[in-house]
Amino acid sequence: QRRAVAPNETFLLHVTASCIAPPPAALRLLSLRVEPNRRLQAAPLPPSLALPNPPLPGSPSTLAAPSPADLLLSPVPPSTLEVGCGGAVLANGGCYSALFCLSPTAAAPMQSLGRVLATWSRVETAPVPGIGAPPPTLGIADGGNGGNGGAALPAARGLLSPPPGSPLPSEDWCALPLLAAHPPDFNVRIDRPMEATLGMPLSVRLHVANRTRQLHSFRLSMAENEAFLFCGFKLHHFTLPPGASHTATFNLFPIAPGAVQLPPLRLLCRTTNQELVDAKASQDIFVRPCGVDRRAAG
Repeated sequence: QRRAVAPNETFLLHVTASCIAPPPAALRLLSLRVEPNRRLQAAPLPPSLALPNPPLPGSPSTLAAPSPADLLLSPVPPSTLEVGCGGAVLANGGCYSALFCLSPTAAAPMQSLGRVLATWSRVETAPVPGIGAPPPTLGIADGGNGGNGGAALPAARGLLSPPPGSPLPSEDWCALPLLAAHPPDFNVRIDRPMEATLGMPLSVRLHVANRTRQLHSFRLSMAENEAFLFCGFKLHHFTLPPGASHTATFNLFPIAPGAVQLPPLRLLCRTTNQELVDAKASQDIFVRPCGVDRRAAG
């Protein structure tokens, strides 16, 4: 679970709704919706500058829906803030999952940026004759928006479709985990080619900028692998004052053709003991055999 993101940075929110109703009751999940909090409003004007006739509570001007710019979170297309669950029926222990792609719209201190609202209704049940028979199973459909992939879950016995308009939908909600949105302390960019030629040199450059007001020291290294040979340094130690930046270059020679992985980079801020490069990020590159023209190969 992440504790901080940068404004306008994309992150994924995984939501799972579980049914805890005791058998034979079951629930029909209608939708899952993310409701972001509003941005902090400006402080009220002093009485001497206030409008003579402020709007009354409940008037149209005070009930207007907030615009997307007023919310702390926004969906990243094609994601939306609401997922229809297709009326999936959940018995005791049944789960339904949805994934939301979101982005903070502004800087915010550590707080819950909103809540998740689940809309559901109770499924009417009727007793089934016979005692000791094994309970049936129910495949939970994902409605095209996620879910449990059609796994078989215990179902309530004698499930009956509720009559139109009954029972009325209910809502449950929970607050989003605490999250801070603030600009990153360091800007890191890696420049690398997508293709290379066997035996021909290539360069990988890493650019890092210190956006804090403190002096920081760094350790930058590139590990070896079987697809490349090094030419030059594989380890850099440097220090960045506030507002300063540094660019390091690694020179490599590919010795294996085909789709290969670049040697992994590791950038450690020794002051904060923070890793600044995602070690799991893909660093694929295609190495053409020597003498093969890319236009002819295409």
